[in-house]
Amino acid sequence: KGTLFLAVYMLASLMGKACGDEMDVLWCLWPEKKNGWEIRGWDWCVQCKGEDGCVEGVQTVTQHANPNMESQRWDFLDAGSGRVQIRSSGTNLCLTRYRSRDFVLNYCSSSSSRQLFLGYKKGEKFAIQPYKVRGKFMTMWHRPKHEGPHDGEEIRAEPEIYPKKSKTLYWYIPDAPREYEELSTRSKKCSSKRPCEKCEGDCNDDDDCKGSLKCWNRFRGQWRKRVEKGLKHPWSKVPGCYGWGEYDGDYCYNP
Repeated sequence: KGTLFLAVYMLASLMGKACGDEMDVLWCLWPEKKNGWEIRGWDWCVQCKGEDGCVEGVQTVTQHANPNMESQRWDFLDAGSGRVQIRSSGTNLCLTRYRSRDFVLNYCSSSSSRQLFLGYKKGEKFAIQPYKVRGKFMTMWHRPKHEGPHDGEEIRAEPEIYPKKSKTLYWYIPDAPREYEELSTRSKKCSSKRPCEKCEGDCNDDDDCKGSLKCWNRFRGQWRKRVEKGLKHPWSKVPGCYGWGEYDGDYCYNP
């Protein structure tokens, strides 16, 4: 069954590209300038909530970007008349409006108006409005969590005034392909006596890295506190290394 589903999914992906769908992409907040309270590139993206990943009934949250995470990859499927379905890549689960402003993943259905959304624009920033819901737009609910790799701020439908005020109304699709995972973590931590090589961890400071290499320290915890202190987030890209390694992992790099 798994092989059959994969074959059907690959065929659907090819058809989708021909029809103008966007397949297997990150879906991220638009990088507003001078918003004053956060640093945003394409590092705030939508993912499935929880350690089980994208399964039926799960909610979606914003989290720092890791293009290699399956739970952060999405398909935007053209449903005609300016509408789209939003599907978790590699599954048959689509984002579904639940009650008035919440969203969960349910099995995709072409007849469900709760799985339709307006406003998506390929190649541009866009604001997403649930179909047949007037005056509300998709945004993130502002509760600074991000305590771990599977949690974040829930995606909700709110009156337009709130996401406009917080500059979280617009979304976009960045160019963020998957990468070969070069970063590795040793069974024993790096140390001055056993320094780590380039793209190897886990280090605590520069003395734990070989020669002129330095330690790229990443920090977990509430994201607003990290931003205020100028700390790197747990999925921040390690310079000169492919992949993202482990959440909150610290790796040696060539500065």
